[in-house]
Amino acid sequence: MQKMAHAGTRARELLDHEWRIGKWLGDQGRDYVSTMLGHNPDAVPPFTVMTLRGEPLSRLSVPVDRETLRMLVAGLLHGLEVLRSCGVVHRRLNLDTLRWDGGSLQITDFTHAQYDGAGDTVSHGEDVYAAGLVIFHLYTGELPEDDPARMEQRLRGQDVLLRRLLAGESTGAERAVFGERTVFADRAEDRPDARELLERWTPGGRATTGLARAYRDREREGRRNFHELRARQHAYGQRHRGWTPPPRRRPWIVPKPQAARAGRARPRRLSDWTLVAPLRRPPLVRAAAAVTVVGVLVVGVLVVVAALRSLL
Repeated sequence: MQKMAHAGTRARELLDHEWRIGKWLGDQGRDYVSTMLGHNPDAVPPFTVMTLRGEPLSRLSVPVDRETLRMLVAGLLHGLEVLRSCGVVHRRLNLDTLRWDGGSLQITDFTHAQYDGAGDTVSHGEDVYAAGLVIFHLYTGELPEDDPARMEQRLRGQDVLLRRLLAGESTGAERAVFGERTVFADRAEDRPDARELLERWTPGGRATTGLARAYRDREREGRRNFHELRARQHAYGQRHRGWTPPPRRRPWIVPKPQAARAGRARPRRLSDWTLVAPLRRPPLVRAAAAVTVVGVLVVGVLVVVAALRSLL
């Protein structure tokens, strides 16, 4: 998938930040997270190429069946452990940033991710709490509440398997191991980490599924194809560095008529008028006009002579 930054400087900064976090996770050879295949900050607009599998969990019908639930929870906890071991806090784990393709879960969108300990409120326990809300929703089909005390109260009415995972309820020797640390504790440091949750859900092993391992080869091939394409683009630009394309032809520009101004009209000035030379008349018309003028003059002279004779 190609993700672009269209909305200005802030969008470019978020895209660069997501690239750095995702590249760090990918360099560790981790599964269960969106892999960054390539990044071009000089393009217009800048873009990042990343892997997205399946659809968001928000499109799943809940509650899900037990077999699907087992794979979903295992994939989410494995992804949570990937983030913890890399020192990354996602900070936006929800049904839209978690994707499912029917066999493997993927964590996406690291726009708001931070490194663990970057601030007073940035902690792995923040992701543990968010993952607990997602698991509660998938398991029960009920909408969770962003209230730790209220969620602990609602958790008491669920079955043993869910209480064992999220609240650490156990008996005997298991209690000494789990310590009854709950996902919905008020303080982040009082919550269990991803390793403890994995032990609660799948005691004795945290092996990577075969399907998740199969995606590695496909992602490596996609990354290799991206870098080969960038190399060809760079070589093309070097070959044609001295060549300048011809300018585009501009269309004919038709001046837009100006709207009449409201208010009192300005009186016309001499500069507003255009002097136009008179049209030349044909030769025959000029000759006829000359004869007419001569005739009028002769008649006038005769009239004047006759008037003078009558006076004498």
